[in-house]
Amino acid sequence: MEAFESKFVGGWNNHIIDDLLKLYSDSIVYKHQGEEPRVIEGKMQFKIYLRGLWASIPDFEFRLLNTVWDGNMGFGEWIWKGTFHGKRYSFGNVTENKKVQYEGVDIIILDGNGLIKEERAYYNMLDIIKQLQ
Repeated sequence: MEAFESKFVGGWNNHIIDDLLKLYSDSIVYKHQGEEPRVIEGKMQFKIYLRGLWASIPDFEFRLLNTVWDGNMGFGEWIWKGTFHGKRYSFGNVTENKKVQYEGVDIIILDGNGLIKEERAYYNMLDIIKQLQ
């Protein structure tokens, strides 16, 4: 799983959407509580999400802290940081750049081809909002 994790982290950090999408099934379901929509279905919606994320945090940096795999299910503790600007998180328009950093956990479920068919991200949205004020 080390090779998969390396590609996963690299995909999130290089900001090349097509490279990252190679790790996901066409029917990906991406769930996260921090933004709308809270459930993203399919690669096209996920691609739109990624464009918005990286546009609002252009220096987005992702790092895995710990991972555990049980068959096709993985649990990853992570930290990400970057400089936020623009509009995101239903927070409105932030006119000055703000450094943000927070930790969370993802649950990843792989399909029979080793592609991500579901990803669930859990993090404390209040941490982000406090940093943007």
